[in-house]
Amino acid sequence: MINCILGFILVVSLGFLAFRRGLIFLQIAQQDEYAPERLIKWFIDNKAFDKKVTLLLIVALLIGLYCQCWFLPIILSSAVIALIAFTTIDPRYQAKLKLNFTARAKKIFQLYKILCLVILTTLAMLCLTLSVKVVLAILFVQVLPAILILTLKILEPGEKNLQSKFFNEAQEIVKKANPQVIGITGSFGKTSVKNALAEVLQLTLGSTFWPPAGVNTRMGITREIRERLSASYKFAVIEMAAYRLGSIAKLCELTPPTVGIITAIGKQHLERFGSQDVTYQAKTELARAVHQDGILVVNADNVLANKAGLEHQRRINIFYGLEPQPHINFLAKNIFYTFEGSKFDIEHQGNTYSIQTKLLGRAAVSNLTCVFATALTLGAKPELIIGSFANIQPVNNRLAFEKTKVEGGYVYYLHDGYNSNEEGFQSALEVMQQLPASRRIIMTPGVIELGAEEAEINQFLATKAAEVCDYVIVVGPVNKAAFQAGVDSGKLIIAATREIAFQKLFELTIPETIILIENDLSDYHEASYRF
Repeated sequence: MINCILGFILVVSLGFLAFRRGLIFLQIAQQDEYAPERLIKWFIDNKAFDKKVTLLLIVALLIGLYCQCWFLPIILSSAVIALIAFTTIDPRYQAKLKLNFTARAKKIFQLYKILCLVILTTLAMLCLTLSVKVVLAILFVQVLPAILILTLKILEPGEKNLQSKFFNEAQEIVKKANPQVIGITGSFGKTSVKNALAEVLQLTLGSTFWPPAGVNTRMGITREIRERLSASYKFAVIEMAAYRLGSIAKLCELTPPTVGIITAIGKQHLERFGSQDVTYQAKTELARAVHQDGILVVNADNVLANKAGLEHQRRINIFYGLEPQPHINFLAKNIFYTFEGSKFDIEHQGNTYSIQTKLLGRAAVSNLTCVFATALTLGAKPELIIGSFANIQPVNNRLAFEKTKVEGGYVYYLHDGYNSNEEGFQSALEVMQQLPASRRIIMTPGVIELGAEEAEINQFLATKAAEVCDYVIVVGPVNKAAFQAGVDSGKLIIAATREIAFQKLFELTIPETIILIENDLSDYHEASYRF
């Protein structure tokens, strides 16, 4: 009887552990569209194998076998397992990107709990010696990630059917509403262009539908259309993300574009696509989907976006940029930055338009030039477009400016934490260099998902940062070696976590310091869970 009670106590502690660990695995999976293969990659890359509980159970097993007494080892190990579970981070409340318990997430977690319950109930009911039960407990702890992966696989067919149903419903809504669709894609800049263009169209040409920031996947856009799109909208501005070949093509089936915008085709997500050629094929699915009588707008400064514009001729092809080229239609020049924002001119067909905006950086100038070109081509009056630019606010964490009053002056923050890339990184440094300051500090984990080129690109960016900044704080282990190679040790500060990095910032900050916070990795890339 006592052995049954001890076995039950062990199983209960394992159940609590499985619950808390499952939340973490679900949070990581949610950040990459619940793709089982991405969760497996995260698990291997982060060496997220359980060590603490496994070691604890091995010690309990050895003590029990040696002393032939199981009461104390089981009671103590169960208590410590419960304590470990209790003190484990709860991603619903504590993570950087918190676990969002959507209907899909609830369904996944419910099945995960059922599978764990079945396994643990079986373990509790089997007439086994406590030594065998401890060995099976060790095995159970190690396979917890596999249980969630199995859950994703089990639910995948039903999820695909449900998604197909919702997708078809959204297609019908789009057909009935019949807005003019402007599709936007790019390795960077697409969210900023979407928000700015939608606001400009709303103010100058008519009611405009656009999903909120960050919604750029098939099911995210499907949900927004089913919940919000109606015939009252004249335009629909849709941001289109490419997670694999066919992603954008599928989005174009949902929202057939008459206008396509390609902001850039860069090295971002090389790890995901494998090569620049595959990235190009994925992004130009939008160009191919634009109706032959439609409009294609591309960034002429970006080599591959420019190539897409030259290769996919539509009724109107527009090239915008900051560098003069023979075929460019809208050229931004005379760029000047202040703490209040940016000033620049746009030249088009012999006319010069003076622009003033609260946004900062070459990327922002490029994006607004794109918006100006698109809105003007669609029929908006230039003076109305320019007037609307004055009110556009920076997208959160995309080179957004903030100042804080301190004794002796101000501290200035440039928040550029969202989805950083090589070009944006350099653009942020350029802004930082132009603004007057007593000290310049950058805090960054570097840029990611660049495949085999990641170390080389980060070392180059580290060198550029060292040229502009008095101190370079590199956060986390992802690009630590590259920054050590690119920054003199006197300027470089290594911080294992963001909390430590902010503490270092506090220590180094003096009045009139400019602090650039460049990139902020998701928990998928940055969370250092230690099990």
